[in-house]
Amino acid sequence: MQFQGLNFGRFLSTRMILLLLASCGMASAVEAKDCFLTIGGGYSPTGNQISLERNVEYFQRVLAEAYEGDVQHDILFSDGSDPQRDLQYYDPQQPLPKIYELLGQVFDTESGQDYRYRNHQIGNLRGPSSVAEWDRWVSEVGSKLTAEDRLFIYATAHGGKSTDKKRSGNTYLYLWNKEKISVEQFANSLRKLPENVPVVLVMVQCYSGGFANSMFPNGDPAQPLDNRDIVGFFATIETQPAAGCTADIHEENYHEYSSSFWAAISGSTRTQEEVTNCDCNSDGQMSFSEAHSYTVATSTTIDIPISTSDVFLRTYSKTSGEVDDEVHLLTESSPIEELRQSARPNQAFALTELGKHLELTGDDWKAAIAEKKKSLEAIKKSLDSEDSSLKRQWSAKKSVIQKELLTKWPELNNRWHPLVPQIIADQQNEMIEDIESHPEFAAWQKLHSQRKELSVKKLDNRKDLAKCERVLYLLKTLALTANLRHFASEELQQRYAKIVALEAMSLGTEGSKQHEMTTITARKLPPVESTEMKEQAPLDSKQTDGQPAADDR
Repeated sequence: MQFQGLNFGRFLSTRMILLLLASCGMASAVEAKDCFLTIGGGYSPTGNQISLERNVEYFQRVLAEAYEGDVQHDILFSDGSDPQRDLQYYDPQQPLPKIYELLGQVFDTESGQDYRYRNHQIGNLRGPSSVAEWDRWVSEVGSKLTAEDRLFIYATAHGGKSTDKKRSGNTYLYLWNKEKISVEQFANSLRKLPENVPVVLVMVQCYSGGFANSMFPNGDPAQPLDNRDIVGFFATIETQPAAGCTADIHEENYHEYSSSFWAAISGSTRTQEEVTNCDCNSDGQMSFSEAHSYTVATSTTIDIPISTSDVFLRTYSKTSGEVDDEVHLLTESSPIEELRQSARPNQAFALTELGKHLELTGDDWKAAIAEKKKSLEAIKKSLDSEDSSLKRQWSAKKSVIQKELLTKWPELNNRWHPLVPQIIADQQNEMIEDIESHPEFAAWQKLHSQRKELSVKKLDNRKDLAKCERVLYLLKTLALTANLRHFASEELQQRYAKIVALEAMSLGTEGSKQHEMTTITARKLPPVESTEMKEQAPLDSKQTDGQPAADDR
């Protein structure tokens, strides 16, 4: 099969990919089983927000709508069946008593004052989110999957940065009781599954992008690829925290990767509002890659979502290097219409929507983004300066009020003083009066409100900066897609095509049938011939210079 004269990105349209896979014997008529594992919850009650519980419940609803009858869905969540209160929530209908609200402000301890705790309400758990339970699931369930099955792993939890300065991608997924699993441990566990089982990851924790490296042995992109079909979608890059975890009980306030991704998959939001215009190639199916691009394009968060194909390209392709004189390499600064030629329909959708939001014009979108970022960074600097000034003023007035309060009630200097509860119970009206009648109180409260308003502006600024980073990330992905044939061996190009195909699968029985991807039984694609490459690198060759271009994954 010749790719000569045909743009690689355009070639990898969804329908063409599926025909390619079917022609190779990759699709099986055998009705297969989709198996699901959810790993969710925080690391302790104070880190186990109700939004994590609601994410699991939303996913359960999505699966119920996508499949007829029961599906195999194992859930590992927080402390499992332990009846202790493990979940943090906030209900605005249960406000703090006024005296506690004021004292929290005066002594700068208001954060978390209004949080309450209960036991989680997720039923039919397999167990807690722990290393032992994960290992047990791999041994008892994962190891029994077959080539006719598909495995989906959804992680809605907290994450941590890599502690290895040489491997920023070896990030962590936090489990209950402050246990954690590194990318390396996770990748090695996945290799205990049967080799032919395709695995789809959806992970929304902070620094989740590191887990895209699960496609490599030991989770290390410096190691040769093995014969595993592991793809995934991640809330943000390996070096950034993610949006999402909140104690708020109102799901209409949830803005994080899961909310957009599962809404696109199911066609309705958490609050049952219809979601449309997600089917970018108009084939009647909502693929994972389309849901991911919808999230990239529309989510109003600080996230920079990525997928395994993005990381693959940053490992095996480049935007500069030694090539034949007649070869034209694309970069992020290449004309936008030329870059669009490498875009699949879902990527083109994301690029267009982000461009509209950021009002990008001209041929060089990288330069346009640089100007946009320059403006946003200036706004950020101004907002930070204003915030520092307001904080200094607020702290000064707070200290004056606090000093006078402690002069009258010195026991308040230690919240654990045995007399404090009695003092508050008996003299709270007098305390409230003293605080609110203080000459600095009105100005102090105004500053408090101004700081809250400013925090919203700062968050909006971070969201716009994140959208700029999403565009830059996508521009590089498109350039690397076009350049892959110049740096990667035929076998690596085949692997890339296969990864894109796996990312284009859909949820549900009908989606699996129409995509002809329910089971993956073949291990090879037809050869991808490249006239530009005089020598073909082996599978374990990352770059022509022997180094992975992974500085911005």
